[in-house]
Amino acid sequence: MTDAQHSHMTSTSDVVSLRVNHLLFINRMSQRELAMRLGAKPTTIYSKMSMANRWNLDDVMGLSHEFAVSPNYLLGLEPIESAVAVNTKRPASEETGRSDSVAGAGFEPTTSGL
Repeated sequence: MTDAQHSHMTSTSDVVSLRVNHLLFINRMSQRELAMRLGAKPTTIYSKMSMANRWNLDDVMGLSHEFAVSPNYLLGLEPIESAVAVNTKRPASEETGRSDSVAGAGFEPTTSGL
């Protein structure tokens, strides 16, 4: 079966479940924790993850916000590799707005050969 044939057999809700599973994995989060963060019952999340129930637009928007991904990512319209863990500590330079690799006073890129 080709990828094109397989993609036609997979529902949008199935794709969302697969993407949420990936996001749970990279964020080291359980379905129970996700339910708590979304204000849902764990059984609700389990039933959607097991594809017994479908994800709706409100779910997709909540997941998008929780995992800092676009709704397009959750719908499978962006590469799966584009998601990053939301609880990953950013480098200090991003948190403070300063870079540790800034040159000292008197540094001139045009004369330094850089």
